[in-house]
Amino acid sequence: MAMKKLLRLLKSKLPKDYVEYVVILCIFAYAIIFSYFTIARHYSFDSAAWDLGYFEQMFWTTVNRGTLFRGTPDPLTPSGYCFGVHFSPILFLVLPIYAFCQTTETLLVLQSFVLALGAFPVYWLARDELNSKVAGATFSLAYLLYPPIHGVNWFDFHTEAFIPVLFAFTFFYFKKEKWTKYFIFLFLLLSVTESISPMVICMAFYGLWSHKGVLFKSMKMKTKDFMKDKVVLISFITIILAVLWLIIALRIVYYFNPSRLILRLDRFGPNVPSAILNILSNPVYALRVMFTPTHSKLFYIVGLFGPLMFLSFLDPPSLSMATPWIVISLLSATYHYWTPVGFQYPAIGASIVFISAIYGIKRMMNYEVHSKRPNGSPNVYINSVNVDLKRILVTIIIVSVLFSVLMSPLGIDLTIGISGRPSGSLYNETLRGVLRLIPLDASVSTQNNIFPHLSRRLNVYPYAMPNVEYILVDKRSSWSSGFIPSNVPHNIPSFDELISELVSNGSIGLL
Repeated sequence: MAMKKLLRLLKSKLPKDYVEYVVILCIFAYAIIFSYFTIARHYSFDSAAWDLGYFEQMFWTTVNRGTLFRGTPDPLTPSGYCFGVHFSPILFLVLPIYAFCQTTETLLVLQSFVLALGAFPVYWLARDELNSKVAGATFSLAYLLYPPIHGVNWFDFHTEAFIPVLFAFTFFYFKKEKWTKYFIFLFLLLSVTESISPMVICMAFYGLWSHKGVLFKSMKMKTKDFMKDKVVLISFITIILAVLWLIIALRIVYYFNPSRLILRLDRFGPNVPSAILNILSNPVYALRVMFTPTHSKLFYIVGLFGPLMFLSFLDPPSLSMATPWIVISLLSATYHYWTPVGFQYPAIGASIVFISAIYGIKRMMNYEVHSKRPNGSPNVYINSVNVDLKRILVTIIIVSVLFSVLMSPLGIDLTIGISGRPSGSLYNETLRGVLRLIPLDASVSTQNNIFPHLSRRLNVYPYAMPNVEYILVDKRSSWSSGFIPSNVPHNIPSFDELISELVSNGSIGLL
């Protein structure tokens, strides 16, 4: 009785919209926690050239050297231009923020807050569709506990981090039919990367499917009345815009880096056109690749959908928006794409997992079946499922916490460590002291995890590079053997080979 009185007293003292305040508090808590730990990870020399170092170098050179998002050339981007890898004009919105505070921490804090803000549209969508603020708060908290989101946040800085919040906002305003806000967020979403265009097209087809009655009726009557339906009209416009954007984006990428769009028939990659070409040319092989290795691909599906109890599969129409992302990920030649936690790629479809899970619960709550009366009278509808929404929401939180504890890189790194590299304070201080010895205008060749600490300069290379003034390598680190992303063809020598050659001909000496 005392507990009930206390709860009633607390409820009477809480403001009317206290649920929203709880959501806002959780969002800030997430952003602050991940800002702190990603910065600590960077200070421990666990960040990498690909892609934190590269992005900071491109921002720094744009602000201080007048080059447009240009960094160190590598085998993937011989020109060094960012738009030679992906067309990401969203970077122009990040540029003034970085120009105001030119530090690595700026990018890490910004990314943490951007990812955290994805909880807002998730909250609004769940609140409205399930007619419950508690449901909205539950899904927003589940989003903040979602291990794939943590993996994106943990792994350096990437433009893909903008996709969850922008896709969720775009879909939310699409459903609300608030077209001005919809197109604003649609253009922001498309500006993240050309890879999102197929997802946008699928979202438009979802809009057409949701108004299929209008389409079928117009087709039977052979009229164009369906164009009077705003959702149908906007869906067609969205498809046209997404296709045009994709074509223009690919042409821009080709302009900056012609080798980026070379079609290859020997693997599913390195780009979407190659994957599509391989699927069409050899569908049997494509199916075999999709399910190989079986345990890894199964773990990928479990890691994506398990935290929400696979509720996404209860609503195939909304889940279909993720089809391009899932298919291309499973068919990719590299494991980065089908790893649920630890890389940036799960961000592409993370918000769709939550959208489809919300509609999955809604479908359960509205599920009805046909049944005939014993006397043969016409069909009647009988509600066949008695859904207890509160139990489902409680279970979602419990399962989300469990997955977060077991799979989140934050929890794993704090408990058992995932880097395998030296991170002691003496090691870090010694290495920072060495970095201070290198002049700011000197050219440097260094290893992958040291590069982000030298990226605010023009001539620094995260691999063995001759004709530089300094070579900085830590032989105790696994990165000292050299590193180039596995999806990049290259013939770059190792640091041992380069140093041995330069020492033998007297070109360099030990400082």
